[in-house]
Amino acid sequence: MGASFEEYVASFTRFMLYELGYTDVKVEVRKYMMYEGRMVEINLFSEEPLVVGEVTLRIRDVSEADREVGKLVERTEIVSKIYGRKPYMKILAIGNAPEEVIEYLKKLTTKYDIRLIIGRELREVF
Repeated sequence: MGASFEEYVASFTRFMLYELGYTDVKVEVRKYMMYEGRMVEINLFSEEPLVVGEVTLRIRDVSEADREVGKLVERTEIVSKIYGRKPYMKILAIGNAPEEVIEYLKKLTTKYDIRLIIGRELREVF
């Protein structure tokens, strides 16, 4: 289910970017980059426009939410250094979370300018 959820999110991301005027976008799942001697995995990646995303099936509590956002922030910083520019879009996509965690994630992702996508229906949360 995890790999297919990532593909589902990649398709949704391509559609979002298409609606924003990017008609020929390649969104990769599980992009690996070498940075400072270590391999870094990016769950969701587009080079043009530059998009970085983290995809997970479930976040159970606030501490997991903090970890997932932290991973995305760290990977975004790495991609920014490698490409010499800030990403056009940062995405956190989760399959499921308790309502109180979703409310916490809404605030946290707003703080870091991350687009939050929740659920198997894949709806963007503002």
